[in-house]
Formats: sequence, C-alpha cells, structure tokens
Amino acid sequence: MAKAKKEQPKKKNSEVGYKKPPKDKQFKPGNSGLPGRPPKFESPEQMQEAIDKYFEKCDARTRTVVAKDGGLMEVTHPEPYTISGLCLTLGIDRLTLLNYSKESRFFNTVKEAKIKVANDVERRMLETQNQSGAIFSLKNNFGWKDNIDLTTNGKDLPSPIAGVIKTDNDN
Repeated sequence: MAKAKKEQPKKKNSEVGYKKPPKDKQFKPGNSGLPGRPPKFESPEQMQEAIDKYFEKCDARTRTVVAKDGGLMEVTHPEPYTISGLCLTLGIDRLTLLNYSKESRFFNTVKEAKIKVANDVERRMLETQNQSGAIFSLKNNFGWKDNIDLTTNGKDLPSPIAGVIKTDNDN
C-alpha cells in the first residue's frame, strides 16, 4: 500500500526566516531602523542662536585687576574663541560639529562660526610671543599646514650622489 503524500503549502515570496522578517516587522523605506540620537538642532537659525550665545559669553568675560590707587577694578577680558568651547556651549562634540557642516542647510552657519574662531586664534597668535598653541589649533581645526617652497632660479639642481666615494686615505 502506498503512502499518501501530504501536500506542502506553496512557498510565498514573503517567506519568514533568516534575514527575512515578517512584512509587518520590516522597516519602512527611508528608515534604517537604527536608533541614533535625534539632531540637537532642527534648523540653522536654532544653531545660530546657540553660537551667538557662545561668542557673547566669551566677549563678556571680565577680570578683576588692581588699579593705580590700590583699589580693585573690573575690566573686560574676552575669553579666546575655541572650537572645543563652541562645542561645549552647543552641547555637542567636535565630530558632531563636522557632521553638521556636511549638511547643506547647516554648512554656512558652521563655516561662519569656524571662520570667527580661526580669526580670533590668528589675532591672538600675532599678539603673543608663544605661538605654538595657536599654530597647533590652526593646523588641527582649520586645515593649515606647513609648506616648503624650493626655488631654483631656473637652474638645475645637482642630483644627489648615490654610492660611496673613496679617498686616498681609505684603505
């Protein structure tokens, strides 16, 4: 007697299995499903307000000094603008600031803030004797680099000599 074969259900295109979640559990188009943090700033205007507060805070810093008559006096002593200070005020890190600058709608906002910081760093560098910190900042935050320019005045430079030249004193 022959066994009757059980009919297997027909396979559907929406088969569930490894790397094949049920249709109702799949991510919607345009949404990878990665959790990620929502953006800190929804608009360039919102970011600009926070940037302006940073620069105002830096400019408003005061310092107590001793006056000629011996009394104490408050004088304005602006805090240097820095990328890290800007990021702290914005509540983001340096990498996040760079990521915002890659978005076209935030590009000009971030660019103008970075130019303002670079200008302050340059001015302070020219006003001080110790310029190494400012040079470090300009190289690491603003893409500055050292260039060496060799000018030959139109003459061919002799090529380096490869090998060892023996003299009469060498044995």
